[in-house]
Amino acid sequence: MKVTERADAKVNLLLDAGGAEDSPDAACGGTCPARFHQVDLVFQEISLHDDVVVEKAGDFSVKCAGNIRNNTAEKAARLFFEKTEMLCCAKISITKRIPVASGLGGGSSDAAAVIRALDKLYGTELTKEEMMELGRAVGSDVCFFLEGGCCLARGREFNLTKLEPKAGFYVLLETPKVRLPEKKTAWVYSEYDKLAKKKRFDAEKMAYAVEYGDATDVASLLGNSLEDVVLAAFPECAAAKKRMLEKGALGALVSGAGPTVFGIFDKRTAGAYETVA
Repeated sequence: MKVTERADAKVNLLLDAGGAEDSPDAACGGTCPARFHQVDLVFQEISLHDDVVVEKAGDFSVKCAGNIRNNTAEKAARLFFEKTEMLCCAKISITKRIPVASGLGGGSSDAAAVIRALDKLYGTELTKEEMMELGRAVGSDVCFFLEGGCCLARGREFNLTKLEPKAGFYVLLETPKVRLPEKKTAWVYSEYDKLAKKKRFDAEKMAYAVEYGDATDVASLLGNSLEDVVLAAFPECAAAKKRMLEKGALGALVSGAGPTVFGIFDKRTAGAYETVA
């Protein structure tokens, strides 16, 4: 028996980062052990996705096409077996379409899909909160992917509110080929801390636009406190954002810690992905 789960990518319609404090960091999934930032986000899943296949086996393995190491998926599986007190035996195969370390949440989405798939495969019937507990132990973004669709996430505790978008739109992606620093997200946040002037954005306004506005309203409120760091470090991302606007995007933004740039369109555009409710 095998179970297949879809693992959708996401874009951050808004990321508002406050100042850093000395404490373990929830905002970057535990990758910034000495600092944390109060972060408000609006996540939106899109139809770009990986496929995660889980089947019972005599041993444990996680394999990704292209020999990519997926630490988050493996960690999610091991935590699942630890929590359910079951023998850690499963074959997990992941077909990757979401670019790695791109700001689109591929690793976290794969981890959420692994949790869902193992729960179905072994009939453990975990509650939503039990799944969320596993998700938090892997990384905060995993909790969003367990919820799915479009969500507002508030503060260090990453409290999620499910949003009901009034109208869908289309998202075009460009992931520039840049040389990324080790522990990219931690590095971007550390550079953000050095900025004399930090841009702040209103997540509540974006949430309202998502639920009651249209694509133009959403595009007008796109914001990412980390974008200035990414654009300064990687001119290729700035060029990608310019190209996106030249293609007619209503708005364009770096997703998360980058390097992917996305554009919002109110009409179907070649190569664009649909939003997932």
